[in-house]
Amino acid sequence: MPVCNGYSCSIFIEDSPLLESDTTRINSASVGTYIQSRDNAEFNIRLEKESRSQAVVVKVYLDGIPSYSLVMRPERTDARINGRMVSNTEFRPLMFTPLLQCGAMMAKTSDPSVGTIRIEVLPCQITSDETLLNHTDYEDSGMIDQKAQEIGLTHRSGFGPRRTVKETKRRTVDVAYDYAVPGAQFIFNYRRKGALELCEIFSQCKPVQLISYNDIVALQPGIGDLLSEGFTSLKLEQS
Repeated sequence: MPVCNGYSCSIFIEDSPLLESDTTRINSASVGTYIQSRDNAEFNIRLEKESRSQAVVVKVYLDGIPSYSLVMRPERTDARINGRMVSNTEFRPLMFTPLLQCGAMMAKTSDPSVGTIRIEVLPCQITSDETLLNHTDYEDSGMIDQKAQEIGLTHRSGFGPRRTVKETKRRTVDVAYDYAVPGAQFIFNYRRKGALELCEIFSQCKPVQLISYNDIVALQPGIGDLLSEGFTSLKLEQS
């Protein structure tokens, strides 16, 4: 479970935490890790905080899209996020949803947010009494499906089918962010099992050296056509 500044966070499928690998402290307030996702699996996010005197806002970004937020009051030390209400009587669970049939025409992208679940924890002070509002709907993005397909995913983080539940309203409060208190950010890079296994293999490879375009063409003339399609260099393992 990644830990940062008194907060910890994990992704669960059912009651089992997803195995994390290559967990890295990115900076003083951010931690990144890799997890293995599964097609059509519902998941939930579990966050814990040590302090009983600090309120926080928790924001969830699915593939870079702001998707959910909540306020944890000071006395609350854990939260479990398993979906969102999309009307006063409908709920959608968090799910690794299948990609749409995007076809052959896909816009190229280097967006680093695709394939990630990001949780921000922002210390705050609650400045108003609680009010009740109607829940609002959530619109899926087919463009994100295209981008996910480009990096080898067969699914992406999102919300599953609607379920009818007991009528509720959204409870809201106003907050003022407390920037003097350290917060935290957790970035979960989700990948298919095979992709994670390849990452593990490549992490154990010998150091690599860059081979120039001319050297590659000299070794294998036919590869020049491939390189002209967009590849500018290849990395080869040292012997």
